Amino acid sequence: MLSRFCISGSDLGKKFSRERQRKKKSFKEMEAIVSSVLGKLAEYTVEPVLRQFGYLIHYESNVARLNNQVERLNAQRRDVAEKIEAATRNSETILHEVEIWLDQVDRTLRDKDTCFENERTAKAECCSNGWFPNLKIRHSLSRKAKKMAPDVDGLLDKKFEAVACAARHEGASSSQASNIMNFESRKSTIEGVMEALKGNQVNLIVICGMGGIGKTTMVKEVVIRAKKEGLVDEHAKVVVNDKPDISKIQSDIAESLGLKLEEQVLESRADKLFNRLSAKRVLVVLDNVWETLDLREIGIPSGRNSCKILVTSRNQDIFNDMEENRKKFSIGVLPESDAWSLFKKMAGDDIESDPELRSIAEQVLEKCDGLPVAISTLGSALRRKTKAVWNDALRLLQKPFGGDIQGMKKNVYQSIRLSYDFLEREEAKSCFLLCCIFRESTIICVEDLVTHGLGLGVFHRIDSVEGGRDRVEALVDTLKSCYLLLDSDKEECVRMHDVVRAVGLHIASAESEGTFLIRHGVASENWTRGFICTSLTANKSTHELLLLSCTDDEKRSDVDTLGTLYGVEDLKVLDISVPYKGLYTWITFAIMSRTRLESLPVLMRNIQTLCLRGLELRLETISMIGDLRTLTILRLGGSSIQHVPEEFKNLCNLKLLSLADCSELQEISPGVVSSLTKLEELYLWGSFEDWNDVRIIQLSSELLQLPLLTSLETTLSVDILQNSRHLFAKLKRFRLCILKNKRRVPKFLRSIPLYKLPANPRDNLLRLEDLGADCSLLEVSVLLKTTHFLHLGNETLAHPFNVVDAECGGNLKGLTVTDCDALEYLVDLTRAETTPVVFPVLASLKIYGAQRLKEIFHGLLPVGSLKSLRRLIIHRAEELRHVWKTESQFDRLESLTLTDCQSLQVIVAWQESGHHHEEEAKEINFPNLTQLELAELPSLVGICSKKVCKLNFSKLLDLQLRTLPRFSGQWLNGLAPTSNSNDVDVQHLFDPKPKRKLM
Repeated sequence: MLSRFCISGSDLGKKFSRERQRKKKSFKEMEAIVSSVLGKLAEYTVEPVLRQFGYLIHYESNVARLNNQVERLNAQRRDVAEKIEAATRNSETILHEVEIWLDQVDRTLRDKDTCFENERTAKAECCSNGWFPNLKIRHSLSRKAKKMAPDVDGLLDKKFEAVACAARHEGASSSQASNIMNFESRKSTIEGVMEALKGNQVNLIVICGMGGIGKTTMVKEVVIRAKKEGLVDEHAKVVVNDKPDISKIQSDIAESLGLKLEEQVLESRADKLFNRLSAKRVLVVLDNVWETLDLREIGIPSGRNSCKILVTSRNQDIFNDMEENRKKFSIGVLPESDAWSLFKKMAGDDIESDPELRSIAEQVLEKCDGLPVAISTLGSALRRKTKAVWNDALRLLQKPFGGDIQGMKKNVYQSIRLSYDFLEREEAKSCFLLCCIFRESTIICVEDLVTHGLGLGVFHRIDSVEGGRDRVEALVDTLKSCYLLLDSDKEECVRMHDVVRAVGLHIASAESEGTFLIRHGVASENWTRGFICTSLTANKSTHELLLLSCTDDEKRSDVDTLGTLYGVEDLKVLDISVPYKGLYTWITFAIMSRTRLESLPVLMRNIQTLCLRGLELRLETISMIGDLRTLTILRLGGSSIQHVPEEFKNLCNLKLLSLADCSELQEISPGVVSSLTKLEELYLWGSFEDWNDVRIIQLSSELLQLPLLTSLETTLSVDILQNSRHLFAKLKRFRLCILKNKRRVPKFLRSIPLYKLPANPRDNLLRLEDLGADCSLLEVSVLLKTTHFLHLGNETLAHPFNVVDAECGGNLKGLTVTDCDALEYLVDLTRAETTPVVFPVLASLKIYGAQRLKEIFHGLLPVGSLKSLRRLIIHRAEELRHVWKTESQFDRLESLTLTDCQSLQVIVAWQESGHHHEEEAKEINFPNLTQLELAELPSLVGICSKKVCKLNFSKLLDLQLRTLPRFSGQWLNGLAPTSNSNDVDVQHLFDPKPKRKLM
């Protein structure tokens, strides 16, 4: 019993021990569960509470950090934008990733400005009683600042080695270049220059030859080839002339490279330029150099393995002190065979078919002395002329020439003079002589010819500015057809060969028969220091045109006044213009300081055109303008004008008023605009950036009272849309930004910067920003019929092109959609009774932000739609599943970029017809596609929804694929070169190999 009891006691002890261990384990488990629950409870209750309190506690630091980040981001954006502008001026193509980065920056800055308006920040400082902080608003702002900071950091971390790439050229930049540079006598020289560029022993290349021999034309061809062959990263071209201006040379080089030169001292500017030119492979072109320059003084490195320098000059002995690093190429006149080939191209092949005419043509050609400029001008002047005209030309060329132009053979003069004499219209001759008033090698703006020509009255039976512009365009075409004028690298500008200009000046000065008498360098030291003064006199009596053009920035910066002008009371045209750098100008220059104009002559009785651009204008001077009642054209672009006074109401004959780029303009006196009842053109682009909504509404309402207005560039309020149809219907030329609330749009987005403007100033541009949910595009449909470039930015805009008529959008060349997150379809063809051709001339379509976009084109696109589309960018379209439904829009597409579209599955969603089998192979052709970028597309499975599909990307050169987790490797057989990527299998298909970035 006892032993049994003892055993039972032992068992009981063990049992109790096991029970205690079990309870202890259960307690620990419960403790763990409770701790977990309490931890989760703290995570979901205490931590969020502490985090919310943290927003209040760290309000000042969060907002201050974000403001600092945004300030840095703004500076980085400005730097990138300036580089883009420089690349645009060099005709380079902006990289897609740079455009997308800019779009993200703009959106971020817009969000920041919207959330952190000054008024809200001020309200955050205190409650309504004025004593305690407003905790609710402080919390909201701090929370937003904390959440925005990582996004801004990501944008700041993005660095670009380059913002653009060289545009692909098919050949020489002009017909004249292709006519001349294909000759054997020129090919060998070009090849020699190219070899010198490739080596490291020579960095200074000099091309020598007499004026008109083709040096500049050859340089253009060399630059194109150097960029195409990848020999240089960047290039800068400067025209030097016989009186070199070191400061201007520095500014022109810096502008081409996107470099800021804000320093006043030449040595400091040179050091900065030197460092920039030493950093990359840069080709510096110094055109028309007359004497040896001190390259170090300019800031151009000249030792071996430095940047390459290409010089053109008439001086054979130039840069003799640099023989060790110099390579010289001399260009002579064209040999007889090449000269005949060029002459035949200019005059026409029929000069060979008639033996008698050929004999005369050979004698005429002999008088050109093998000089390309003389051959081109005279040959084109005699094109399709009768034998009698050819004989008369030969007799004129054989007459003795009594005049003398230094450095020019008499036969060359007579050849060019004959081209001038053969101009059938006197207006064409006047336009040619008018071009001679501009400085040698200067780019001539066609708009200057319009305003100056109208002021002088050289155009017959023209009663409107637009009519004068059309007449000048026709005359310029006539002069270019006979090579008396040449194309410029800039749109709506021309240039004149210096040899042709010398002949024109001789005609206008020494042989004037009463049309024009042009005098350069008019002596008037009292008020023209730092300027060249050109006068134009009619009938050798009174001055009718006075043109003061800036010569030297450094000298002019020492003079802050032009003084008072005297002796010019009978002027019809007065142009005092200082180059200025405006954000929205077509031709921009660097300027270190404004020049002040003290006064204007009181008795300018006949003044028609007054141009005072880039000047500092005193209030008294501005008021005096109001007394010039005969004035028809007034251009004050880039000036310091702050207030348009009531005296401007006296300008009852004014037809054109330009206040573009007047960034200091604060106010236009009420009633001034509406009183200018004869006004046809008004330009305010880039002005009144700080105007409030009330002033914009006032200006907008006054514009409705101008019965003759046909050209308008300004910002308008959306409030006038309902009453503006009559105004819009009259506009032939416009650049308009229409918005609802200016305060919500960041300052730099209220107008469109230079690099986003259309290349041709005649193209109409319309920007619609923040119109509000109650506004539709129907109210601006009359503008859309003639709009060439359209920018849409409206978060609440849902139906932009849902009602499409036969004309709406028919002239669009470029369409940009930004932050239209309510948009479901760009075009809804299912709502139209008759389906017109959609966007037949559209070349560029860019969509940056359309989160609800389901389809770009809803419904079947008719044949002929998008037939001109060359570039397509879609970024951040969250619900978009495909881009196209058919292959008909691929024919001319050259560039396709699709990024950050979370739902995009295929590019082409093929629509099957009833008689096709699923297994039937389809072929998709992108015959002209050279660039393809697909990035951040997590749902993309392939190019086409069709399982059996053959791809043809025969011209693809640049392929970028990033973050495509579901993209099938079978599609890459038609796309990519070899790759080491683990995600895709890529094979060789094309030669040359495309550039690739696979990540």
